[in-house]
Amino acid sequence: MYLIRLYIGADNETHRVDEAYLDTIRRWADWVFGSYTLIRGEGHWVDNARPVTEDCVVIEVVSTKQISDVYKAVEAFRQDRGQESILVVQYAVVVWGAEATANV
Repeated sequence: MYLIRLYIGADNETHRVDEAYLDTIRRWADWVFGSYTLIRGEGHWVDNARPVTEDCVVIEVVSTKQISDVYKAVEAFRQDRGQESILVVQYAVVVWGAEATANV
């Protein structure tokens, strides 16, 4: 089981995540993951010695999905939306609790 975290940047022209773009991300995440957490944020970086800020969306999901399948879905979304990149982070997860430990 893994925690998968995706960092998705804003529209490249406006550097903002408007409701239409957010709906596009939600529909995509619904299709890929079904259950997930969506966090709106603000990304910062330096471009040619100039600070840049843009809206961003972070998707977090605990999943048993193969990471190669996630990469394929992310790449299709990246190309479709014209994103330069989407950061994908994967962590191994252990769920600890009554139901989880009953099968240990």
